[in-house]
Amino acid sequence: QQSTRQQQLQQQIQHQAGAGWEIHRAIQRLQSNGRPSSPNTVLSDFPSTTADVVRVLQSWAKDYAGKDEWKSLLNKRNLRHEIEESIVALHHLREWRKSRVSTTTISNTFIAVDACCGKGVFSTLLSYLVPQCGLCYAGLSRIILLDKNEEINWNHIQAANANHTLEKRPFLELWPGTNLHEHDIMVERLLLASAGTASSISMMTEVAKEDDASSIPLAITGIHLCKTLSPTLVGIVNALGKETVPYLCLAPCCLPKTRNHKFPIHLYEGPLQRQARMAVVKAKKETQTEKQQTFACFVCQGDHHVRNCPERANYATVAEWDQVVNAGILKRKVDLSSIPIYMGQQVDETMQPQKQPRMLWDFASFVTVTPDNQQPFDAYCDALSKLVQQTSTVQVMDSGLISSPWVAHSAAEQKNNWNQNRKSLFITVAR
Repeated sequence: QQSTRQQQLQQQIQHQAGAGWEIHRAIQRLQSNGRPSSPNTVLSDFPSTTADVVRVLQSWAKDYAGKDEWKSLLNKRNLRHEIEESIVALHHLREWRKSRVSTTTISNTFIAVDACCGKGVFSTLLSYLVPQCGLCYAGLSRIILLDKNEEINWNHIQAANANHTLEKRPFLELWPGTNLHEHDIMVERLLLASAGTASSISMMTEVAKEDDASSIPLAITGIHLCKTLSPTLVGIVNALGKETVPYLCLAPCCLPKTRNHKFPIHLYEGPLQRQARMAVVKAKKETQTEKQQTFACFVCQGDHHVRNCPERANYATVAEWDQVVNAGILKRKVDLSSIPIYMGQQVDETMQPQKQPRMLWDFASFVTVTPDNQQPFDAYCDALSKLVQQTSTVQVMDSGLISSPWVAHSAAEQKNNWNQNRKSLFITVAR
């Protein structure tokens, strides 16, 4: 009895501590049409997904509000906005799964990837929706959350994973310190994940195969990808191919800013071509490492820079020392020329490495306000959607979400803002 009373007291303290958390306001707003300034429901197109998410949030509020490990997520200042965006993405993932599982020739298993995940609102909701929604997300084996920031408080992810087996939920796999702009590393890691292999950064695919239908497909979602991250993700999706990434949901955050309004978009690269190119890249890196390890000081070959060479004290004048250094530089050039560029590695003649396939995208006309282009962000997203290769269906959808709940959504909103509708447009791609 004393133990029960202590548990009840702890629960009461926990509920009191979490009573003012943002999750309660988020639930209230979602239940009252989501947007208080309009009689219309923002998420009226997704009633089923919204209702399912509200039930998950209610269970979180009951079980987790007041717990320290969940505070950074459930008391997040803009939690409702991120939940609304996640509902849109969850709805489209759900619809894609319905169409996919109806095709009996395609494997039902898939992996969800949350690119630039932040706190992981989308991924955490998805994990908790799986046991609740049954066939809606059938076949989801695991969820990968990747973000460049390594300082994010992900205690709630660890807490969620503690019971994932018992609750029959997919595991939330964190990839901190992941930079989308490191194209080759990203492509290799995602290929390894699709193949069911441990995704160590140091691992590289050694054997190239033609697109393997037995690999686990990746369903990639990127919400609020800033500046050049959106076209970068499109390039990664292109490079991986339609068999590896049959689905993409992308919500760009803002227009990219580059010096000349041009940005390279990576294109599809077959596995044999990638293997040949990566073999050369790896060999060049190893060659460079050997050069650095073989030579250090020009004069004494010691493991230090020439300016710190202890032999300097043996020369009376600067001119004498410079003469010795120059002689060392000439010797270095001769020695370097004796190292083969590929360190003796043989590359098949039929697999000669080529340049990374990509195109230079000029988006200047899409981001400039003109009489014919009053909504540059809309034009930018439409153009970006057309850069995805090997597509079956592509849609650019205005979700109706807005930056502030107190401003009515209309065509005139943020009229002079070049990032108009910055959070409402979603690009969905099925391949």
